[in-house]
Amino acid sequence: MITIDALCFPHIIDSVLFHLHFDAQYATLASFRLTCSALKHVIDSRLPLHKAVAYEATNNALSPGSHEHQQHFHLYCETRLWNAYTDRRSTNRILEVVDVTIMAAASRCGPNFQLGPVPVVRIFDYPGGPIPSATKTVIIFPSSSHFAVPAASTRYVELSSTASRIVINMPYESKGGPHDRPPDFNFGYAAAKAHDDDRGLKNIVQQPQQLVLMFSNSSCGDLAEPGRYLKDWMFSLAKVLCHNPSLEVILLADNWNWVWFCEDDDPEWGDYHGLMEYEDGPQRLNVAWRALFFRYLIHTPAIYDPESSASRIWVLTMAEYAAEIGHSLFELMLID
Repeated sequence: MITIDALCFPHIIDSVLFHLHFDAQYATLASFRLTCSALKHVIDSRLPLHKAVAYEATNNALSPGSHEHQQHFHLYCETRLWNAYTDRRSTNRILEVVDVTIMAAASRCGPNFQLGPVPVVRIFDYPGGPIPSATKTVIIFPSSSHFAVPAASTRYVELSSTASRIVINMPYESKGGPHDRPPDFNFGYAAAKAHDDDRGLKNIVQQPQQLVLMFSNSSCGDLAEPGRYLKDWMFSLAKVLCHNPSLEVILLADNWNWVWFCEDDDPEWGDYHGLMEYEDGPQRLNVAWRALFFRYLIHTPAIYDPESSASRIWVLTMAEYAAEIGHSLFELMLID
């Protein structure tokens, strides 16, 4: 019989315990806890808990005194498990992650969508609506079916005004062509959306935040169809920087294409062919997104400082950002 010392070979112990969990061998794990204090310590403290929560819609009902149907949700399932993505030997590990999967019948997250204080919340198949509060990091994976609709007003992601970090990872299917584009969509704060014209609003949110915007090329499932170019997306970016003076934006630009930010048949653009003068791809991309970004700010009724707003936008690679926040948290931002 071979004896494995849990203190000398922690990576082996971690791997064994994780695969036991993955195979739902909870009785075996419970027995392991009783074998020695080292294994008990691993199970109880080194491996963080991960909550998987799913909500589904109930029948719509008219609320008292209202003629509008209210969407209500109830807990579909809840499982506590160990998170495979967390660096289990890190002293700064993620202690708890909540995964929220909105069921297909749900059209919005709904007003009753509440969670207790947790470090990280991931929302899968997000169909629009309020984002959970009382969380440090919110990672949003928009619903491909919801964001494939033609109406721009419904392709909207609501930003939390309380979270420290907000990540929007939009999945799309690329055919590998030079002009493939991810779907265009809007995003912003609820306080701004309440106004008919939010272009002149400033400083409506006073919260130090980091907004991370990324796109994931995936061939899994029925993903959103590509749009013409990211006009609404870039205009939303310009607005939220004005709405929150303490907002910092990270663009994770791996495999981005400069054509995402311009259209050759757009009469207002005019600089499409001029970008071809830049032989360097990253430089052409940088000129393209900045041109579209400044185009919005120039046409706003309020007097903004475009250079000041642009200085709060950082273009990074995924490797650079992972090194900044840690690979454990970064892995949670990716599509499984």
